[in-house]
Parts: sequence; C-alpha cells; structure tokens
Amino acid sequence: MLFPKAPKVSSTKQMPDFDYIRKELLRNGVNKKLLWTEYLETCRQSGGEPLMYSQFCYYIQQDEQRRRATMHISRKPGEQIEVDWAGDPAYIMDPDTGEITEAHVFVGVLSYSQYPYVEAFISEQQAPWITAHIHMCQMATLKYQQLSISHLP
Repeated sequence: MLFPKAPKVSSTKQMPDFDYIRKELLRNGVNKKLLWTEYLETCRQSGGEPLMYSQFCYYIQQDEQRRRATMHISRKPGEQIEVDWAGDPAYIMDPDTGEITEAHVFVGVLSYSQYPYVEAFISEQQAPWITAHIHMCQMATLKYQQLSISHLP
C-alpha cells in the first residue's frame, strides 16, 4: 500500500475536570497556567498521564465553545454605549512622595464599534460617575459629531 493508514492510538491521557476549571476561572487571580499546574499534581497523585499545556488549553476552549450561548444583537453605529467601573482598582504612585492612591477605572464602550472610553477616578461615588459620563459624551461628540446615545449599564 502506497499510503497506509496511521494506526489509531488509544489515548491514556487523563482529562481535566471541566466543571471545576470553569468555576475556578471565574475567581479573581486564577488563570489557566495555575489550573494546569494543579491538574499536573492531580495526575501525578493518581498515576494518570497529563496533557501538555497547549492541549489542556485546547480542550478547555472546546468545552467553552460547547457551553457558550450566543445571540446576534443588531446595533446601529453610535446608538448605545455600555458603561461600568472596571474590576479591581488600579494604583497610582506619586513619584515625588511615593504615596500610593487607588484609582477606580470608568469604562464606556460604543456597542457597535467597540470603541472604548477609559478614565480613572479617585472614587466610584456619584460625582465621578456623572463627570465620567460628561467627559465620555464630550469625547464622543468631538469624535463622532453629535451622536444620539443611549446608555446600557
């Protein structure tokens, strides 16, 4: 035979616990590399053969694709902006005094183009929230010339 079929190799690799991985990835500070390290330790203790990191990530991605629910939402350019404070605060260090100050990051994203507006504030109080919206709308007006915008929290 000129091109023989490759023999099928039965995999003895131990598959990761996708439910556990999905839940852990939602936690702050947890990433795939950390979970792969834990997975390697679990395989070592149980005597199973682990996946390499690239395959570990591939199977996680495949599991995410199977579970992902998607829906197309029609949007018009410049019609909506999605706004929120971004995750954990950032930190700003004064180069003269060394004082460290928390900075809360406001993010606004035009829903159609995904064009972002980002600005840092000292707090997440009402005044900075309103100021952020005013600055964002001023920038949008300058950039896109008088858009009619509705906000989505």
